[in-house]
Amino acid sequence: SLYPNATLFRSITTVTDGDGFYSFTGLIPGTYSVGFELPAGYLFSPEDADNQGINGADNSDADPVTGQTTSVTLTSGQTNNNLDAGLYQLASLGDFVWIDSDADGIQDDGEPGLAGVTVNLLDGSGNPVLDGNNNPITTVTDVNGFYSFTGLIPGTYSVGFVLPDGYLFTQQNADNQGIDGAVNSDANQTTGITISITIISGENNINLDAGLIQFGVTSWVYLEGAAIDPECLDAYYEVPMRSDLNRLHLLPGQSYEDFYGEIVYTPAGQPYSSAPWNYNGTEGDGFDSGGNPEPGDAGYDPTVVDWILVSLKTSPLEEPQYQKAALLHQDGSIEFTDGFFDGEISFSEKYYLVIEHRNHLIVMSDTAISIINGKITYDFRNTQSFIDNPAAYGQKEILPGVFAMYAGNGDQVSTGSSDTSINNSDLLYWEGQNGLIGRYSTGDYNLNGDVNYYDKAVWFLNNSISTSVPGN
Repeated sequence: SLYPNATLFRSITTVTDGDGFYSFTGLIPGTYSVGFELPAGYLFSPEDADNQGINGADNSDADPVTGQTTSVTLTSGQTNNNLDAGLYQLASLGDFVWIDSDADGIQDDGEPGLAGVTVNLLDGSGNPVLDGNNNPITTVTDVNGFYSFTGLIPGTYSVGFVLPDGYLFTQQNADNQGIDGAVNSDANQTTGITISITIISGENNINLDAGLIQFGVTSWVYLEGAAIDPECLDAYYEVPMRSDLNRLHLLPGQSYEDFYGEIVYTPAGQPYSSAPWNYNGTEGDGFDSGGNPEPGDAGYDPTVVDWILVSLKTSPLEEPQYQKAALLHQDGSIEFTDGFFDGEISFSEKYYLVIEHRNHLIVMSDTAISIINGKITYDFRNTQSFIDNPAAYGQKEILPGVFAMYAGNGDQVSTGSSDTSINNSDLLYWEGQNGLIGRYSTGDYNLNGDVNYYDKAVWFLNNSISTSVPGN
């Protein structure tokens, strides 16, 4: 619209052509301005960005609020082609935070997004971008791991991902596609900040992703009691281990109907809440038949042997820094049912891995273990465990090159050394439970559901065995 003398002259309007140009011709010399009508979805660019005023050939002359230029005076025969208006559309960026299960830096099929991760919007210099109230602009990933920043003025931005506890960033730019790669991770492994990108008018850049590696423990261990022949007085071993307690529905939360028609129910919950462990984790609460023997399995996988207690410590003599109850399977693999350890893990630290069982001798890795790609990996089955003096024991070699935790440590509370040695108090403990049938009993040293002379035979094999691994 043409504004002569700053007053709208509504009879003179025009529209821009296919290239964005417009003109008013045949004008009487005088003072004029023009007003640009903003199309839907657009905003006016900043006015006079180059400080050249109305005579600048490359700037925008439209007031960002009114769309009207300042006035110009045309003399006889003059053509003024400097009254321009820049328009832009708001832009956006995002997109995905995922758990990089194989730590390869690439979003693979089946790798899930991670909800609740904080993402900060930064400018090209890495400083927080502020909203209208002068607060940093931030968001969190949704239930599927996606995030977005919308309504952005075109410009240069980066984003910073805040690392959740128990995670570290996967390798950056694993596919060498840079910031434009659709399936790589763009977060710096140390800072969590991406490199800067420039987004133009109307652009939606959905390539700013972050892959996270979750801390985990991958470990295996055998229990002598589940590997020994439960009806043989000689030490005859076989692996994989037996899962008799599970098969007979004796594990915590399981139930069965006995020979007399009575319901036998083992209370649910991991078995390490009492002394000497006093661990109050709720990992086992979800495995509960409620005393119903049909089916009575409480949801355990058929290969589960029993519960164990897993700990991490940075020094052999210190108290455990992290603990979690876990399920032990027949092949010796350890399954964490409720995530890994609570609290922030230092990925630069090395940790000793400690395994405890309610009637086996405690063991610890023979050395502190580095965290590689977010994982602590250790196989007790083929590695002798920690021994720091000639009089101490680690594990029993039950088969050539195959190790297992010593069975027979039923009393772990009566003295300060009860949880680190197998001695006469463990025999007395067995005697107190001898004759129990079809129960989840600590005196059941061969883990077959009954406490009888065969369990005493297991204790006899290991009497006087002690470890230098500190107990609880």
